[in-house]
Amino acid sequence: RANLQAQLDEATAARANLQAQLDEATAARANLQAQLITIQEQLQKVEKERATVQAHLDESNVERQKQHLQLDELQERVQQLQQERAIIQSQLDSSKAELAAVTSHLEKLKIEGAATASELEKVKAEGEAAITQLQNELSNTRSQMPTLRLIAVVALLIGSTIGWFLSDFLN
Repeated sequence: RANLQAQLDEATAARANLQAQLDEATAARANLQAQLITIQEQLQKVEKERATVQAHLDESNVERQKQHLQLDELQERVQQLQQERAIIQSQLDSSKAELAAVTSHLEKLKIEGAATASELEKVKAEGEAAITQLQNELSNTRSQMPTLRLIAVVALLIGSTIGWFLSDFLN
């Protein structure tokens, strides 16, 4: 009986030891379960953050693609503007050359006009001298030749008219 009691006490002590280990394991299990829940919550939070970051990354990629398209469009527009500028520059150069030619021609015309004006002045002076001479001759012969007087007046009118015409033409 004492042997059985000792075995019973030993079994009871072993049972108490096992119960303590079971309680300890149950507490450890509960602790691990709480840690698992915390880790799952953190994992969900990290997953949400990753999804947010991925969405931002996707938006950034779309925006970057838009910017690349805009850059391509801008580069095309710059090329078009450069081509237009080259055409305009060519037209400007042609216009400058034409202006130089016209200016040169105008200078020639001015020189020719000055020479023509000088010749006209000479012709006018000669005409006025001839008219003066005719007037003098006419005054000498006024009483003798009334028709000469008429011729002189006509010549005077013709000479003055030619002088004015040429003077107006040159101016």
